[in-house]
Amino acid sequence: MDIAIYGTGGLGKEMAFLAEEAVNGSKNIIFIDDTKDEDSFFGHPMYTFEKFCEKISPENCQVVIALGEPALRAMLAERVTAAGYPLGNIAARSANISKHAVIGAGVVIFHNCIIMPDVVIGENTVLQTSTTLTHDDHVGKNSVLSHKTTVGGSTVIGQNSFIGMGAVLRDHISIGNSSIVGMGAVVTKSFPDNSVLVGAPAELIRQNDNSPVFKKK
Repeated sequence: MDIAIYGTGGLGKEMAFLAEEAVNGSKNIIFIDDTKDEDSFFGHPMYTFEKFCEKISPENCQVVIALGEPALRAMLAERVTAAGYPLGNIAARSANISKHAVIGAGVVIFHNCIIMPDVVIGENTVLQTSTTLTHDDHVGKNSVLSHKTTVGGSTVIGQNSFIGMGAVLRDHISIGNSSIVGMGAVVTKSFPDNSVLVGAPAELIRQNDNSPVFKKK
C-alpha cells in the first residue's frame, strides 16, 4: 500500500524525511493539506483531503497524521477512518522495537527510539527521535512524545497527551488524559487528567483548559 501523510507543517517535513528513508522507493508517498494551493511537497504529490478521496482508493493507501497537537491528531484520524482509509505505520530503520511490544495503527516511530517488551502504544501516536519506552509502559492514543523523552517501566501516559522534549517520567506512575508535560520536566509522581506539568521535580501549574500546546505567536 502507498502511504499518505496528512499535514505539511514542521512535523510533516520530519515525516517526509522519515518516510522516504523507511519506504525507500517501495511505496508512493502522498501528502494531504487542506490549507495550501500547491500540488507537491518535497517532490511528492499533494492534495486537499477532498481531492485525495477522489483520486486515491482506500484499498491502495494508508494514512498517517502529521500534526503535533493531540486534539487535532484525534480529529483528523477520525476524519480519515470515517472516509474508509486505514491508518498506517512508519518506523525508522534505526528504531529498536521489541517483538513483544503492541503498536497501534497510525503510530509513527522516529530514529533511535527504543521500545521494550510489553510496551503498548495506542493508535495515532508519535514517538519522536531518541524516545525510550521501558517495559510495560502504556501510551494512550493520539499522544505525542517529543525528542528524547524517557519513560520508566510500568508507567501510563493517558490519551491525547503531549510530552515535551527531554522530559523524564519515573517508573510506576501515571499521567492522565489530555495532559501536557513541559520540556525537560522530571515527573516523579502521578497526576490526574488535564494536568499541565513543568519543572524538576515536575509540579502542576494549571489545568489544561483545552488550549493548544502550540500557541500562535
